Amino acid sequence: MVTAVLDDVERSVLLAETARKRSMRERLLGTEEGD
Repeated sequence: MVTAVLDDVERSVLLAETARKRSMRERLLGTEEGD
């Protein structure tokens, strides 16, 4: 049961990391296109 909770937390962290990286990449691409 504890491992299931940890898996949930780990999944949430991974999703957050992925979303942050994606937004950062899109922001960089956006600035490059602006130039």
